[in-house]
Amino acid sequence: MDAAGIVAGKNVPVDEALIGSLDDVAARAVPAGCTREIGGWLARRSPGLHTKRANSVLPRRHPPDEGIEGKLAACEQFYEERGLPVRYQISPASRPAGLEELLVDRGYTASAPTAVQTCDLERLRRGPAAPEATAEIASRPTDGWWRTWQAALGVEPSRLSAVAALLGRLDRRTAFVTVSIDGTSAAVGLGVLDGPWLGIFNMATLPASRRRGAGRTALAALAGWARGRGATGGYLQVELDNQSALELYRGAGFRQAYRYVYLTRAPAT
Repeated sequence: MDAAGIVAGKNVPVDEALIGSLDDVAARAVPAGCTREIGGWLARRSPGLHTKRANSVLPRRHPPDEGIEGKLAACEQFYEERGLPVRYQISPASRPAGLEELLVDRGYTASAPTAVQTCDLERLRRGPAAPEATAEIASRPTDGWWRTWQAALGVEPSRLSAVAALLGRLDRRTAFVTVSIDGTSAAVGLGVLDGPWLGIFNMATLPASRRRGAGRTALAALAGWARGRGATGGYLQVELDNQSALELYRGAGFRQAYRYVYLTRAPAT
């Protein structure tokens, strides 16, 4: 898989300032359990979590006069000491330019191409919601939120403590939304506020409630909460093979701002 083609930073006009800002905002929204700053790059590790984002390098900054070999070696050591694959999250704002080609030449392989999408929160707030649905927002996850999220995604109980630890690290204003249809929990989501941006995470709808407007209701409720606190734009990250989520977000008014991809090298044996 050609990383440069997936990231689409070569021949497609991109707003690198916006992309870099969203890379930073998203990294703050989902803080890893363990981080190490390596010359402007951020190596992230989250024990118990299997998500690539929480266990990868975000290569955001690279002074032009700084060498790269030492940074690559330090990142490799960081993950290999923990028995993990060395992984980079590569976007058009990754630095230095050409890093993706360098990693591919070294045997890294690409996976999980992901779209970062944005929308206008006022439009999202005014979007259609299911007439029989109600939305409740709390600053922390309730027992009902946890039950719905776990059931909707089929999350194994062994993973819950790690996810709870991640959510406990959130140091920004948060909104945990639970949508009910006919008095029964149907969908959940999480909003994380950072300046003008609302990050949307952990969207999940129970199978029996899908295509009944529960997801749209959750998005509208999060947008209304964020608009009341001064935010103007929303963003989210969705893998390109998740067609149901892409359809939901497209209908709600989200549009792709850019893509990123993970480049991974297996642990040394």
